[in-house]
Amino acid sequence: MRKFLILLLLACSARGAAAQIPDVLLEACNNIQNSEKRLACLKAAANEKSKTTQPNNLAQLKKAFGDIRASLDLGVSYNNYQTALLELAKAIATFKREATQKEKTGLEYFEESLNSYNDAGILWAKSIEFYARRDNLLSYGGGLPISVPKINELVSKYNLQTVKADLLGFQRGVSVNTSRSLIWAKAHEQAEEGFKIIENPAHLTFNEALNICGKYMNALNDYKEKAAEDREASTDTILAVKYGKTLSCMVGKSNKKVIKVTTHIEENTELAQQNNMAPPPDPKAYSKFVAGAKAILESSVDNPSAVKYQSLYISGATHHILCGEVNITNRSGEYVGFRRFYANAKTIAEIENPQDNAVFLQMWPAVCQPKLVDVE
Repeated sequence: MRKFLILLLLACSARGAAAQIPDVLLEACNNIQNSEKRLACLKAAANEKSKTTQPNNLAQLKKAFGDIRASLDLGVSYNNYQTALLELAKAIATFKREATQKEKTGLEYFEESLNSYNDAGILWAKSIEFYARRDNLLSYGGGLPISVPKINELVSKYNLQTVKADLLGFQRGVSVNTSRSLIWAKAHEQAEEGFKIIENPAHLTFNEALNICGKYMNALNDYKEKAAEDREASTDTILAVKYGKTLSCMVGKSNKKVIKVTTHIEENTELAQQNNMAPPPDPKAYSKFVAGAKAILESSVDNPSAVKYQSLYISGATHHILCGEVNITNRSGEYVGFRRFYANAKTIAEIENPQDNAVFLQMWPAVCQPKLVDVE
């Protein structure tokens, strides 16, 4: 009887394991005469099957982003939103640790998306704190004032539209629901871009990369004839363009954006020494150039007539560049604050952007140093 029960248990266990594995493995295991070895075979096969059916890193991350988006669509409390953010952060950390090299090409976008979700949480928290005071709820029904800490930074970062915050219209503010939705939309967009880059890697030709790099390189000099692909620096995800021994530009093959620019500042240092030895030029000699550079910059903004300048000077780099600070208006007609810029009188005009500052910071020393002469 005992032997019969053991065999029955083995058979039942075998059937349970067999239900999880393909027929070819089932047949191979069932051909084993020894009952213990047969059961061990079925269990091992079932274990291998479970490993192969585990969701991969990308699928797990996609689920995490899908979960937070679904919770927003259905409606979520602030506390539950914070929990969802924590789960998303954990999923991104796991992905970063375990992802393949190809999958990591989208990591930057996933981390940017998480930052945007966090910013929406900051806006939400500030509104809860501000409107917890009943007087504020009555006095500032139009919007959360931008004078509240962190809010003006978010307005600038996401170009949020401002409204009259108080009853008398003396203070500007933001609609919490509208602004939060805009930031969430940005977060969704960033995540989708990351998945797109991983799942649909695009091909980038050398000429495409050359044109993409041109807007930066042409600010330094006309290096197009010297350009060549840097095969040592290029990877599966990056195409590197080198310009002689002094400059290089790296472009993402999927997003077709400049990732990094490297320059040799030593040449500019030598120019600075030469300029210091020479008598300072007459600023009036550059008035036509300055007007042309301003026209190029103003053609790239929404409200050219509202542009304000300060601290303008001509750079002594290889080509003349107008450098300084500019204050432009956002969609609401409000000034965003002075930001650095550089421009020439042909096609180049770049304004510092808090949301995407990496390449600008790399270019600034190369195009705006040394100072040749102050203007206006």
